[in-house]
Order: sequence, then structure tokens, then C-alpha cells
Amino acid sequence: MPKLRPTPTEICTLSGRDEEVVSSLARHQFLTFSQIHRLHFADRSQTPARRALWRLADKGLAGNVFERTPYGRQTVWYATAKGEVAAGLRLPGAKRRRGEHLGPGKLAHTLSVNEFCTRLVEQARRRGDEFSSEDWRNEVALRIPRQGLVIADAFFCYREADGGHAFRFLEWDTGSMPVHQVGLKIDRYRELFSSKAWKAEYRVFPKVAMVLGDRRQDERPKFLLREAGRLAVLYEGLDFMAAALAGVLVLVVFAERMLIAPSAPA
Repeated sequence: MPKLRPTPTEICTLSGRDEEVVSSLARHQFLTFSQIHRLHFADRSQTPARRALWRLADKGLAGNVFERTPYGRQTVWYATAKGEVAAGLRLPGAKRRRGEHLGPGKLAHTLSVNEFCTRLVEQARRRGDEFSSEDWRNEVALRIPRQGLVIADAFFCYREADGGHAFRFLEWDTGSMPVHQVGLKIDRYRELFSSKAWKAEYRVFPKVAMVLGDRRQDERPKFLLREAGRLAVLYEGLDFMAAALAGVLVLVVFAERMLIAPSAPA
């Protein structure tokens, strides 16, 4: 299929939707065309989405690579340094925090996290809840005083139609990390909670949700349950996230309420 290049008139302007797209690319690092289309053009055909991306590319705000992804080889889009400045996420002249290309493993991990959140966006639309591309952040660094950092794969806030709010630190588990290292990371979240340093940014301590998206997901939960100190609750059909990806398990491995009532759903 030939590339749908924007017209000269289109290149001269940046619409509100174009601004939303470049902001998503800057905020979430890498997105597939499918993810961009579902996030920002769900009510339109693919043509306007393709035109918007090439419009941003011609302005130097977005770039793309053709890479192997968890969903097959396809074009992956990202915000350029100029795009990050336009999105207000980087100051002009400031050093870029990351390269425009990632290794295959890191790219697959980032796209998997973004796919999960994209499907949450779709679910929110169906349910009448509120969740958009602006409601999650990738790779959130959390400082534990005198003990360094714990980096969550993502943080998000999901607003339910009945007025409830769900705050989550998200960990995407592909099964590649040894389970004892997963247990150590869970312990780091416990240390973060005990430090109370999180109160400077969060009203309540977000639950730590681990998404199991690997072929070994049938056997891995029992190890994670043990490593979590028997405080984990399997949320299959109980938590709104469980329905976001068919066949994917969502495990809440740490939550404040678990310290008080570890046997109760949190």
C-alpha cells in the first residue's frame, strides 16, 4: 500500500488530534500503528491516522522503524527530540534521555505494556469509564530514601463510571526474569510503602499489579504467590483489569490493605 502523504496545506497546520498523537508518542516511547489508531482514531478509518503520522513525520516531530514486535514485524512510531519538545516533555536543548531505537527485548516489553493500556482504553469506552492515553506513564521511577530507586513499568489512574478511582503501579512479567528477582522487586515496593516517601506524590499508595502475559503463565502464579509472601490475590474476573486482555492473568502482588487483611480482595 502506498504511503498516504499529507497535502502541502495539511503540513502547514497541526490539529488538536495531531497534538494528541505526538503527545502520546512522547509520553509512551513507542507505539504501533494499531495502538495509535485505536487510541486516537477509533471512530475513523485508518486513512486519517496514516495521514496524521506522515504529517508529523514531515514536520520532524515523529519517526518510525520497521521492527519485529510481539505482534509480528510492523512499523513502530516514536516522537523525535523535536516532538518531545513540542509535547512539552523536554526543554529545548536538553539532553535526550533515551535513544530513538531500543533493543528487541526492551521494545517488545514497552509495546506490551502499551498494548495492555490501550486495551484498557477500549474497555473504558465500552463501560462508560474514563481512561485515555493521558492516564498512564511509562517507566516511573520511585525513590526510596537511602535505598535507591524502584522503577515501575507504568503508573496509571483509571476512573470508573460509579466515581471510583483505581491507582496502579504496573509490572509486565514475560517470564524472562528469574522469579526470585521478581520477589526482590516486590520487596522493594514494600520498602517504598514503609518509607512513606510516596506520599509526596500520591494520595494513596497504588496497588502493584503484575500482568502475566507469557506462555508459562499457568505455572508462574504459584511461584509469584509464594514470593509475594502469601499476600497476593489473583484477580481473574474480580478486577477490572482482568478483562482487558483475553488469556492474561492480573496478579495484585502488593497493596496497603493486604497488610491488614491479607486474605481479602484488595
